[in-house]
Amino acid sequence: MKRKLLWFCFTLLFATLLASCGSSRYFSIKESDPVKPPSMSQYEEIHLGWMPYEENDWVQYGYEKKEHWLEVTRILNIDGLQKNMRDFMPGKTITADAGPGAGIPETGGLYINFKRFNSPVQDMQSWCLVDVDFVDIRSKKVIYSASAEIYKGRGGYSDYSFEGRLLTLTYWIDNFVLHQLK
Repeated sequence: MKRKLLWFCFTLLFATLLASCGSSRYFSIKESDPVKPPSMSQYEEIHLGWMPYEENDWVQYGYEKKEHWLEVTRILNIDGLQKNMRDFMPGKTITADAGPGAGIPETGGLYINFKRFNSPVQDMQSWCLVDVDFVDIRSKKVIYSASAEIYKGRGGYSDYSFEGRLLTLTYWIDNFVLHQLK
């Protein structure tokens, strides 16, 4: 009887641990062109575009002034996207737009253009859709384009405020981009 109880507890513990592990990827590609990303590992210089968060949704997100929301979007881009990419790719030169609307730089290797960030306001802190173009700066040609659904997973930032959850989504957006660059 003790042996069966011990076996039952072990099986229950193993099943619990297995269920809590989850997937290590928190994105799924909805569509892309071409279907499989080309190798982009040869690019030593990567320039990040500005994530286009919806500027006019500030009231729906609970901000008293548009300027407060714009400051949050600046922080999400600079302290989120840009910092994460520099941390994820220490051997690469990472530059980034200083604000929205900068466009493709004149020189460099690869430009990552975030074309769309979309999420229902009530669900913004748990998932989003992101459209990204990977552009060869020298030829100005899009070499890969992807539309991905990003899920807030484990890891990233541990702050559970609204902004903290957005930073966690930003962390997983960077993870998606990094995965495409390999």
